[in-house]
This record gives sequence, C-alpha cells and structure tokens, in this order.
Amino acid sequence: MINIFRKIEDGKLILEVDNSIYSDKALLASAYNISDKACVFLNKLSDGKTEVVFMAKDENKLYLEEYAKQYCLDVIDQQLRIDLEATFGNYRDMIVRQAFSPITHNV
Repeated sequence: MINIFRKIEDGKLILEVDNSIYSDKALLASAYNISDKACVFLNKLSDGKTEVVFMAKDENKLYLEEYAKQYCLDVIDQQLRIDLEATFGNYRDMIVRQAFSPITHNV
C-alpha cells in the first residue's frame, strides 16, 4: 500500500491535496467532520495544492492515521455532493417548487 501521509513528528501527519480535484469547501467540510477526533489545519500552497495537517488530540495519537484515512474518504464524499449540487441542483429546486406550489382546481 502506498503511504500518502508524511509523518512530521509524533502525533502529526501531513497530506497534500490537489486543488484542481478538491474544492476548499469540500476540504473544510471534511475537516469539520473529524474535528471531534483530531485537529485539522488547511494551508494553501503556491503550487495549486493544499497541505492538510492532522494533529492528534492527546488521547487519540494511536488512531491518527485512521482519522486521516476517514478524512480522505469524507473529502471524496463532500466533493461529489458539491459536484452533484452544481449539476442537478436546479432540478431539485424545480421539483420542490412544484411539490409545494398551490393546488388549483379547474371545475
């Protein structure tokens, strides 16, 4: 298995993410989703990437790599949600408008 994380010191990992694939919104949402388990810091790099730094909370050092893997899966999910919203959001809005529009009776 390829190790995609760099360990910079005990209790800290770094992941570099390509901004052409994942949006800031997806990265931030995923950071929030694991914030109860680990601290996540996002640093924009000049080469079109974002550095994601994972820092273990004291009691969670043993599980930091697992939390980072969960982050990776979640960021894919968040980006798919964003892409689907951009593609099909207008259809959803149209269905909701139709569903909640007043009913007219033609007698």
